[in-house]
Amino acid sequence: MEITFSELGLTLKEFVLSYQHRVILHNSVLIEKVKLLATGLGEVASANEVSIEETLPLLQNKYVDYSPE
Repeated sequence: MEITFSELGLTLKEFVLSYQHRVILHNSVLIEKVKLLATGLGEVASANEVSIEETLPLLQNKYVDYSPE
């Protein structure tokens, strides 16, 4: 997934880091959160859903290494 606006990318990373210890972050949850963040930041037109779905495994691999502490 190519995030063209750094604010959207940073906000998504913050969300993942904040919630990874509280809930199970399924693909569907992440997709919906990206849509909400993009809409809230006024970037919904730049969000490519296919790219989001293709890149979710990469995002999951990045946050799987973070310890819950």
